[in-house]
Amino acid sequence: IISYVLGCQVTLPSMRTGYFVLTGVVVAFFSFQEYGLIGMIIPVIGLLALRLIEKIQAQWLFLTGVLLLTVQLIIGGIPLFDTILRKVSVTPLFVFGYCFLFVGITFMIRTLNLGYMILAILTSLILLSAFTFRVYILELMIAIFLTLYLYKKVRMIHICMSAVPLLLLIIIIGYVGVLYQDWKLNPLELFMYRPAFTFGVLNKIVGVAGISGISHGRIWLHFASATFIGSHLFGCDCNITSTIMGPLIFDGGLLELGLCMAFFGSASQTLYKKAEKDPNTVPYYAILMAMILVGVDVSFIPSIIVLFLVGLYLSSDDPIASQSFLKKTAAFFHRSS
Repeated sequence: IISYVLGCQVTLPSMRTGYFVLTGVVVAFFSFQEYGLIGMIIPVIGLLALRLIEKIQAQWLFLTGVLLLTVQLIIGGIPLFDTILRKVSVTPLFVFGYCFLFVGITFMIRTLNLGYMILAILTSLILLSAFTFRVYILELMIAIFLTLYLYKKVRMIHICMSAVPLLLLIIIIGYVGVLYQDWKLNPLELFMYRPAFTFGVLNKIVGVAGISGISHGRIWLHFASATFIGSHLFGCDCNITSTIMGPLIFDGGLLELGLCMAFFGSASQTLYKKAEKDPNTVPYYAILMAMILVGVDVSFIPSIIVLFLVGLYLSSDDPIASQSFLKKTAAFFHRSS
């Protein structure tokens, strides 16, 4: 927390070209790791969409996301009715569909009236509920609520009232999603078990990793660290959660935790400052904050780095500012040598 707060005192430079290149490299690496050569289509389509995203109307992004998720359900089946399908439903089609829906609906908030937004939100909830992924629903709703609040379209009382049915939906989906497993807990007990388990895993990581960590960089070779840590701690290929801090402590101990949290704080502060000056960038900040808040429970390391880089790219100024910064940096190192 101290490192995150200290990082919030620093605003990162506007490096649009640099952030774009970094995003491409990171996405290409993780795509190859996860899906092999066929996965290299992800950075191509992703970077193309990133270049065009500011020129495309948010409504079209949202509709594209809805279409892709619907196609995934038609092709791959509905995990809500067959929970075994849940493990294989996170395909490139789902990833693109969710990203387009997520970005589209948050950017629609500023221009659409509340009635249309409610319809879009209900459509999104129905689609995502069919996949039984509570985390994706929670991320989306936090981003929507935060964007609505920052645009002063709703008050805090409205958010609190909406949180009650949302909580019930998450509890029900979470219970349905594990019916194929042998649990002897009711839906509410199962919901409360999740954070207790997460912090129990974090406590185990702290005890095993100590100050210096264990894997020393290997965590960054995996798009999702949950199964990597699970195989080391429990000897099975299981998807475990350990908060946003767990993978960092597991990998490099306190030093890596401090450095990464400082970067997260700096990136968050940069997007917040940009959102204050330009209301069009409010959704970028809301999406990032939603991921960080959900990350209190879910281990988004290292995939969350992609989100930070995308947010920094989209909130940066034109390429001229980026080139100016790069020239100054090169001149500094030239003088130093």
